[in-house]
Amino acid sequence: MENGNSLATENGIENRLFFDDKVRVWLPDDFHKDLELIEKRYPYRNRPVVIRCDSTAEAFITFDFYNKPLSANQVSNAALSLRRLIKKVYPYNEEPRLKRFKTRQGIQGVSLSFYSMMSHYRQYVEFFILSIHGQLFIGTVNCAEENKGKWASVFRKIKISVEELEQSRNLL
Repeated sequence: MENGNSLATENGIENRLFFDDKVRVWLPDDFHKDLELIEKRYPYRNRPVVIRCDSTAEAFITFDFYNKPLSANQVSNAALSLRRLIKKVYPYNEEPRLKRFKTRQGIQGVSLSFYSMMSHYRQYVEFFILSIHGQLFIGTVNCAEENKGKWASVFRKIKISVEELEQSRNLL
């Protein structure tokens, strides 16, 4: 499921495959899987399938690809449902902002961004929802509020780079 195979590197960004080579995402080449840090940051059993952090552990990205039907027309409704859930779980946070976006491949998506209180700082969190192969794909990017400016363009590049690959793709 979570292979993360790297295909190519260009300007410090790697083209990686996930979810049995159904999804391709460009990630900075210093983003890696730190198992010890993942256990601390995501101690629960049902954590995202793909979790990566940068070399300084300032920024995290996650991806989940659910076996749950979602058409392109349902993406906005899924985002609204997620926003309602976030408001219930974090009632003291500001309301998540919704924003439409399009990947380089032309897939329509919706992102939700908000700030969440951690133990001693505010964290910027952005979820993004896409329909990939007619199923629900959710990504997240997050960092401390003070680092948002530093990571904003990287987070945008990750979000718009998500590609749906052919189901029968064969890699040599």
